[in-house]
Amino acid sequence: MKEPFKILIVDDHPMFAFGTKTLLEQMEHVQIVGIAETGKICLEYVNTYKPDLVLLDFKLPDQTGYEIAKQIHAMKNHIKVVLFTGIDVLPLYNELLDLHICGILAKNSGDEKLRNMVRCIMEGQTAVPLEFFQQLRLASTHTAQEMLTKQEMEIMAMLTDGQTQDQIAENLFTSKRSVDNYLRRIYEKLGAKNKSQAIQKFVEMQMNTDVSHLG
Repeated sequence: MKEPFKILIVDDHPMFAFGTKTLLEQMEHVQIVGIAETGKICLEYVNTYKPDLVLLDFKLPDQTGYEIAKQIHAMKNHIKVVLFTGIDVLPLYNELLDLHICGILAKNSGDEKLRNMVRCIMEGQTAVPLEFFQQLRLASTHTAQEMLTKQEMEIMAMLTDGQTQDQIAENLFTSKRSVDNYLRRIYEKLGAKNKSQAIQKFVEMQMNTDVSHLG
């Protein structure tokens, strides 16, 4: 029997925390091990329950999500962290990458986007919402626009947003096989061995044109 994917929810707003718990408990192979309202309790629960994933509110009563993520990262326990945020964390984006934050999600995101992100994390991927790309300006030797075609950029944007190959194919009115062929070419261009590496490389590249102009 497959081991459950253990998730710890960290948020000081009970309605949001319990709503998230109820939503994620509907997913297969997911187990919510607890809800923490402060950074201190979060770190205690991390040591006690050893979760696979911590869904971490960026703004807590005693510490910021960045500070807590830094402490979790220092434990070298391979626990994945997704930041829930209602504020702009883009100034910290490079620092968050250094901490191996594997996802960032706005608090007003819909249920399906949250579920898609958790599925991505369970598969070992990194997930960043499309809206973050509208402002990202991360330094890189080559920009994504220089390496990828317009169609490939759009596919990578959707993939990074947590969409599956089937969903991408549906959105592009094409077949999954065509999407798979695109992805093979994209991986080769980016020097990536798999989807997770491709997403990581994509988000680290300088974006000179807003993703919203891709369509």
